[in-house]
Amino acid sequence: MQSYLSDPIRPEGWIYWNDTTLNYLESLYYAEFENYGPGYNVTSRVKWLGYHRLNDSRQATNFTVSEFIDGDLWLPSTGIGFTAATKKIKGWKYRSLKAGIHGREV
Repeated sequence: MQSYLSDPIRPEGWIYWNDTTLNYLESLYYAEFENYGPGYNVTSRVKWLGYHRLNDSRQATNFTVSEFIDGDLWLPSTGIGFTAATKKIKGWKYRSLKAGIHGREV
């Protein structure tokens, strides 16, 4: 979400996994929201049922660290810095939680 995608990103975005015996293309969920940069040209993206280009910020909010994995509850105790949400998603309160690793702030 809202990531800079550079030139090495393949235009189709993803490639098939090696194991073709699984019906993973029918059950996976890949989504993009407001990515940008030279690697973000969605005109050639895969046409899988499980690929989604999110245009609604309310949908994207469901995939923030806070909502998707309840990161606010447990990530601070790991010492790993993270951003709970993104500034650009309307209606979502932005918080950047600082954490330290080995006594240093990250």
